[in-house]
Amino acid sequence: MKSVSLSVLTVAFALSLISGTYSIWQSHVDFKMRETAIYAALEAGERDLRLPVIHASTPYSAYWGLLDLNTEQTDTWPNLHIADYYGADTVIGY
Repeated sequence: MKSVSLSVLTVAFALSLISGTYSIWQSHVDFKMRETAIYAALEAGERDLRLPVIHASTPYSAYWGLLDLNTEQTDTWPNLHIADYYGADTVIGY
């Protein structure tokens, strides 16, 4: 009975480890891709940026539950601050 319980716990831990690690990696990749798109748009002379909203898929990601870009207004947090940080005029999510 103990070995079955231990096996079940091991499998559950392994699945959580895999999905959590993937979620962390995917969030990192998504943010890096968005940052690359920001720099490319600014290089092309674009000052009003439309950027993808990023959502973490599991609570293991540091971005889980955090507010990302507003899709309705450019003059709200964090859109204003992201635009200011990168030197754009406006940022809006899609």
